[in-house]
Amino acid sequence: MRRWPVVLIPLLFLACSDSRPVPGPGANRNDASARDGGFLVHNDAGPTDDAASAADAAPPGVDAAPGLDASPTADAAPPAADASPTADAAPVIGLDALPVGLDATPGTDATPAADGGVVPPTTYVESTIPATNWIDACAMGVTASLSDPDDGHTDMPTPLPFAFTFFGSTVTAVWASTNGYATFDVEPIDSLDFPFPILDEGATILPLWEDLVLDGPTSAVCIATVGAAPNRQLVIEWRDAMSYNASDETTLTFELVLNEGTNSVDFVYNTLIAMPGDEGYVDGTEASIGLQSPQGLDFVAHPGMIGTTTGIRFTP
Repeated sequence: MRRWPVVLIPLLFLACSDSRPVPGPGANRNDASARDGGFLVHNDAGPTDDAASAADAAPPGVDAAPGLDASPTADAAPPAADASPTADAAPVIGLDALPVGLDATPGTDATPAADGGVVPPTTYVESTIPATNWIDACAMGVTASLSDPDDGHTDMPTPLPFAFTFFGSTVTAVWASTNGYATFDVEPIDSLDFPFPILDEGATILPLWEDLVLDGPTSAVCIATVGAAPNRQLVIEWRDAMSYNASDETTLTFELVLNEGTNSVDFVYNTLIAMPGDEGYVDGTEASIGLQSPQGLDFVAHPGMIGTTTGIRFTP
């Protein structure tokens, strides 16, 4: 609201002491003729709605109203809806104040890149492969020593014999858990079957993740490297594993394969023998099957059951 009673007397005084014309009662203070007449009103009794009066008292080159447009045409106009905060207001942190390489959008995968950008998450395409792709790692490789046949893992990590990337990150070694999965570069915690994602495990390959036991006379985890560069394969085989919740005669033999060059991952199932009522423990119904990224932010889950007639391939 304009304070007409306050500014009327100074207006009349200026009109009498100056030869320049006074705008009439119907004149707009923002009208060009009024501005050219130089009518700048200052009220000692309190602040006015005219920003130009403050500008007269400011030192040369200093904006008297920080954050507001101090041009003569906007002296009486209200600030725009998108006006910036004034200098004495609480600071607002914008996108340019975020650390380099972080995404300002919450809930997105914002892996920092070397150039300060963001690495987009890697996706995988699932396809089927022939069951004849089976590689007998126990016959061609070594039997790994286990920390425990029940909820244990290989005593030592296996260094990868070739360069391999997983969800866009380079990995260098793999551990195998007795519970039907393997982890890259971090010792597994040998957790039981849970739905994806499993943040505690990190970068994980899960050909048949459930509560398994490898304490039978022929049970083992075997590891082998086959082929020649640049087409080598690292194979981890779980032989004659038993489900903790099923009868001892229910056994599973399966493997994962890392493929050099393509960075693809294969799951192949050789024997899945179930006693009556135990079918869910060998067909994948009671298991988690798929891949999980190092941060646990991305994962690929196999949507169906498994069998011995075909295997699964995940290609980045």
